[in-house]
Amino acid sequence: MAATPDPWNIRSSPSSNQLNGVAFGNGLFVAVGNQTTILTSLNGKDWTVRPAGMTAPTIWSAAYGNG
Repeated sequence: MAATPDPWNIRSSPSSNQLNGVAFGNGLFVAVGNQTTILTSLNGKDWTVRPAGMTAPTIWSAAYGNG
């Protein structure tokens, strides 16, 4: 029998922009969204706004691959 997963918890964000995608890899969570929002977290609870380095109006997804 599979273990019951932990419940999801609402966390505050340092951004009020809509978030559209999240990825995890190499010990880092990355969330992306509207108005070129990029947030990172080492624990999935405490988030930091990061500069995008571009001017796209929306970032739709994040991915981790190949290290």
